[in-house]
Amino acid sequence: MAVQAQTEKTPESTHWLAMWEAGFIEDAEEMHLEKKPIYASVIRSMLDQSEVRDMYVKYTPGPRGTPKTGHTWSPQNRP
Repeated sequence: MAVQAQTEKTPESTHWLAMWEAGFIEDAEEMHLEKKPIYASVIRSMLDQSEVRDMYVKYTPGPRGTPKTGHTWSPQNRP
């Protein structure tokens, strides 16, 4: 049996989903899961969305609170 939930797509709901996805990516990276194939494919699809990618870069801190760059999923490292 499958369950499907639907909500109205609004700018606000899109924003909060993008925030959640950016947090998921950060958590996966912290737990060293981002290179496992099942996670990598999900993360890649999330980062194909510019809003998710922008929030991830903006809110995921690097060393000493600087923006995170040069890591596995930074825009500079994307093919």
